Amino acid sequence: MSFNKKVKSQGFTIVELLIVIVVIGILAAITIVAYNGIQSRGKAAAAQALANGIIKKAEIYNTEPTTTGYPATLAVLTGAASSTSYAVEASSLTPVTAFSASMANPEKSVLYKKCGHTGTTTAATSAATVTSQTGASVDYWNNGATATLSAGQTSGSVGTYPVTCWISNS
Repeated sequence: MSFNKKVKSQGFTIVELLIVIVVIGILAAITIVAYNGIQSRGKAAAAQALANGIIKKAEIYNTEPTTTGYPATLAVLTGAASSTSYAVEASSLTPVTAFSASMANPEKSVLYKKCGHTGTTTAATSAATVTSQTGASVDYWNNGATATLSAGQTSGSVGTYPVTCWISNS
């Protein structure tokens, strides 16, 4: 007696394999896009935290009985003795004069500005011409844009004296 038995082949068809490959590709693309977004937000948050720390240290400097007003330069904070309450670790930041898309560590880049007036109705034309400092401003990188945190008065006027801010990183 002869039995005609069909043997079912085992394995996947080419269509099934292609569907699996396409699904894996879609999941990989979604993961890469999500990872890049998380990485950018993380760098922006780190930059904001650094700028916020500098502003807080500038406020502390302003309230110290041994100091007068806000720090005129970023170097006042980064060069301070570590025992002072307003010291900022210099290795944690990179002072810049402008932000660009090609910066190596944008989350560590800050632009410190001295804000104040000249004591006249003429606005200051440089950091050196600010004779009465009213505040400080820190610009930081925020996902390709620049964001600013301020301490004290950084705009408007004091009486009839216009307040302006000028880069004062050094």
